[in-house]
Amino acid sequence: MGGNSYGKEPLGAYARTIKSNVLSVEPLSGSNFKKWKEDITISLGLADFDIALRTPPPDSTHATWTNQQRAAYEKWERSNRLSLLVMKRSMTEAVRGSIEDCDHAIDYLAAIGKKYKESEKAEGVALLSKFNSSQYDGDDNIREYIMSVLELGAKLNSLEFGISKKVVVAHILNTLPPSFSQMTVSYNTQKESWTPNELISNCVQEEERLRREKGKSVNFVHKALRQKKLHTIDINCRLKA
Repeated sequence: MGGNSYGKEPLGAYARTIKSNVLSVEPLSGSNFKKWKEDITISLGLADFDIALRTPPPDSTHATWTNQQRAAYEKWERSNRLSLLVMKRSMTEAVRGSIEDCDHAIDYLAAIGKKYKESEKAEGVALLSKFNSSQYDGDDNIREYIMSVLELGAKLNSLEFGISKKVVVAHILNTLPPSFSQMTVSYNTQKESWTPNELISNCVQEEERLRREKGKSVNFVHKALRQKKLHTIDINCRLKA
């Protein structure tokens, strides 16, 4: 890369580097801004085109420029132009059309961030509502239910809602049906909180215990009904005799 100047169009290795980096970035869509920003920043950095994302534009008063200042501006201007092209190339047409155009790459990236900050806030409110209304009905697999609520908590944390794992664990326990009360009471009397993995393990064990108890109750009822039926038949037979 040392044989190329920032004052010239990208050739050879530069062009291949840019193309490879852009193609490796997953296009910006509706829910991947953070990953996209990381990938685009790394890609531009690897190509040595990220100076326009890190520094403001140099003084553009041409009349007072030294050769060193002119070279610095040309380097920044090229970085700015290519950064804008790369960012616009790595997003869907719908997203590109929704972002206000900017002359500077650093401002364009900020405009994208502002747009997605608004989207993330709306997404966070919807996720929080879903999280707060979660309830285990006892019919589905409890492991899958816990995993789904833990995922909601992780998404909320990624949106900086600040919900700790301890709070998520306590919330899940509070959403369990009364049949799990023995386990929840036991948890509430402990000093230590359960980790998510401990929560899953204990809930699965309790679910299996409840199923066994339910099976015993059903068998007991069936046995009682059979005995009652046999007793009734025996009485009828005696009466007929």
